[in-house]
Parts: sequence; C-alpha cells; structure tokens
Amino acid sequence: MITKEIAVQLKHGTILLHKSERQGGGAPYRVRVTGQVQTWVKRPADFRIPVKHGMYVYGEVTQNNGSDWELAP
Repeated sequence: MITKEIAVQLKHGTILLHKSERQGGGAPYRVRVTGQVQTWVKRPADFRIPVKHGMYVYGEVTQNNGSDWELAP
C-alpha cells in the first residue's frame, strides 16, 4: 500500500508493483516512477506520483488507487 508518507520518499526510477493486475506471463504489472511526487498544501492527504509502463504508457498513482500498489522488493 502506497501512502503519502511513502510517496514523498520515492525517487525517480523506483519500481512499483500492482497487487492484483498481472502481465501476460503472470508477473505483476510493473511501473516506474518518472517524476517528482506532487502534494498540495490545501489538500494535505492528497498526492500524485507520475509513472510509466513500457515505452508509451503513462499514468499516475494517487491517494485513490494507492492501496492497489506496493514497492518492489
């Protein structure tokens, strides 16, 4: 589970794994952190982590879907 406390410590290039989504071979869906974690002063519980999967797929991990992700071992 990715919380705000964990999110603010993430560095560029950190690998995150999805808990339930799997790739074609059965391996967990992996994404890489591609930028700086964004936080807001007026919304202290909110965060946004920009991520990338493969060559062309970009996305984000937020407080809404952070419970679906975990740090790679």
